[in-house]
Amino acid sequence: MSESLGGFSLEDGNLGNTVSEVSQEDVKAVQNDQKKAKKVFSDIKNQQKKDKITATLLSCILENINDELFVNFYLFYKKSGVSINSLFFIFAPFLGDRLDMEIFLVLNYDKPDKFNNISSYIDYLDGFIKNFDFSKQVKYEFVNLIVSIIYNYDLGKAYTSLSDLDEPDVYKKKLIDSIYSELFI
Repeated sequence: MSESLGGFSLEDGNLGNTVSEVSQEDVKAVQNDQKKAKKVFSDIKNQQKKDKITATLLSCILENINDELFVNFYLFYKKSGVSINSLFFIFAPFLGDRLDMEIFLVLNYDKPDKFNNISSYIDYLDGFIKNFDFSKQVKYEFVNLIVSIIYNYDLGKAYTSLSDLDEPDVYKKKLIDSIYSELFI
């Protein structure tokens, strides 16, 4: 008595022509599926790399900032709708020593020099913001963020010298106006 599987005889080993006949279309379909699977795998790896970079950037940015900078960073980020990685350029001059060169390469940035004055930092920023189309409100948030960065990292001793001033709020307002006009007017 012969055993059968789906109508095919197992005794003579003949599984019929249906198994041995694989069309070119079937081969192409399998190859296309393999290509798609490789692309998905590659996309997943790239996204994991970007996520790791984003986590590294956020931890470096957030570990050494004051409350005012945190609030201004958050407000600008929420109102601008830009990605965290695209904000990297703002902090890069202050984080360069703590970040692996690979991050700069992946994000397509040259590792910037540290700045010792406000003017050189603003010139540096001016080259980057041309890629963004900010509304007037977002421009204001951006300038507040920059002023907070200047104070947080004491660029040009801006924060240290505030204690020597009679009216630090007036100085801050002049700094905001100056940066706004230099970047956006």
